[in-house]
Amino acid sequence: MRKRFISFFSGLVLMMMVLLLNSGFFAFAIDEGRGTVAVGYNSVMTQAKAGIKRTRDFSYASVAVSSVYPVNTYSEDNYTRCFTKLFHNTIGNTPISDKYLLMEGTGYQKITINEGYLSQSKFDLCFAGYNANLAAYIAYAYKGN
Repeated sequence: MRKRFISFFSGLVLMMMVLLLNSGFFAFAIDEGRGTVAVGYNSVMTQAKAGIKRTRDFSYASVAVSSVYPVNTYSEDNYTRCFTKLFHNTIGNTPISDKYLLMEGTGYQKITINEGYLSQSKFDLCFAGYNANLAAYIAYAYKGN
């Protein structure tokens, strides 16, 4: 009787562990963070963060811009917008999303990952200035989702 009891509970514990592993309970956490990047003239995409991890449970990443402000201290701070785009983490200069216009202070926006790249577990986050004639700093936050 005792062997049967131990065998039953051993099997039950093993089954519970398998269910927990398959449910995503132990899934790797997404990358979340924030930073500031300087973007130059001509609205050229500048890499802000490389190798952001994502769970691949969603077809998007979330990006927010808290502030866009001038590089030169003598410039008037009327900057409010910037562009963002996601790039492939290992294949250089390969975009995996469209270009999105972000406005400061509007919270997180979903940046949809293009078909064919949804299996990517990492991506690079890039920004560009809204006005090609102005350089800027961009304070951002991201979630890999």
